[in-house]
Amino acid sequence: MHSYNRIVIGPLLIFDKSLLHLLSAEEFSELSFHFRIVVAPVLIKEIIADLTSKRKDRIPEDTVAMLARKMMQAHGGEPVHWQHLAAGNLLGQQVPMFGSVPVGGRPNVFRTKDGRGLVYDTKPEQEIWQRWAAGNFNVEDLEIARQWRDDLKQLDLQDVHRRWQAFSRERFPHARSVYDLVCEVDKIMSTYDLSLQKRLLLEMMELLGVKEDARRAVMRRWIVSKLPIIRDFAPFASYVLRLYLVFAFGISTGLVSTRASNAIDLEYLFYVPFCMVFSSADNFHQDMWAASAGRNSFVHGADLKEDLRCRCEQLKQAVPTGPMADSVIDRLWTTYMRTPPPKKQIASADSGNKLHVTVDDLEPEIRDDLKSIFKELDERDTPT
Repeated sequence: MHSYNRIVIGPLLIFDKSLLHLLSAEEFSELSFHFRIVVAPVLIKEIIADLTSKRKDRIPEDTVAMLARKMMQAHGGEPVHWQHLAAGNLLGQQVPMFGSVPVGGRPNVFRTKDGRGLVYDTKPEQEIWQRWAAGNFNVEDLEIARQWRDDLKQLDLQDVHRRWQAFSRERFPHARSVYDLVCEVDKIMSTYDLSLQKRLLLEMMELLGVKEDARRAVMRRWIVSKLPIIRDFAPFASYVLRLYLVFAFGISTGLVSTRASNAIDLEYLFYVPFCMVFSSADNFHQDMWAASAGRNSFVHGADLKEDLRCRCEQLKQAVPTGPMADSVIDRLWTTYMRTPPPKKQIASADSGNKLHVTVDDLEPEIRDDLKSIFKELDERDTPT
């Protein structure tokens, strides 16, 4: 049976592996109280890839288990892979761009019986984290880890540098920051020149690995749509292309390094439209935020950790945590939520646990709808 006593509400948060390493288990638990976590698929692969890590200061299995123990507390959806979303967008599928999570047709995603709601059951994903946290890894896990390492070795950002160097020298001779590149890329993508827009569309399909028959379908749709600028034709796919071009021009101008891991870090940013808050302790993400920002916020991992540390310290001193001066978490709640940040209470000494928001604490209509959904989930899990 599912456990629904704890309900996680708060701004939608995507984070990268650097933040997961930075936060203690206690701090991550506090994080999961204040945010609704969205797990980017790249994070899962990065975690399991540590099974084949060659670092001498860590035991690979222990590292994965440690990260999985933290992720067991993350209750949130996993969006569809960015390539599938962008390719579908080119073919006319709508992709949310303002903080909704496109979860796709997974077995653990279904509509309620009354048709009023879409339910994402995190139980299957939590079972994977529990398995990894216990140090139970199978052959498939190892194969995914090896494939990830092999793909990383194949990345050649020097090739990106060579491909775009001449164009960048001509177009961006005075660029001094990523923001300068963003401004220039926006000029390119908003210029209504038919040959330029067609080139952008072809570049986009090349980046996504769109097959020939699908390419023809995309071109037909573009023509039937009266040849609009690509940003209007496929907004999410254009967002992905914009990020990639800023990244590529950054490499070719020397503003972004050719370190292979930067290509992995870039992948996190493709999911930014599906969150309200993005957090990382990686300078690459901070530098590239100018190419990612929309109706959302970037929070450096160090700032978020300090806020969480203070809250954890208050809990140790048996002080209920409410609004805090200069709190980044309170600021984000004020920006993105209609209700004030929750006040965390301290449980009685005999319980030994902190109290969280529960189903019964919610408004009657929401409470009753959720209980009905939970009943459906349990019925699905009950053998017939």
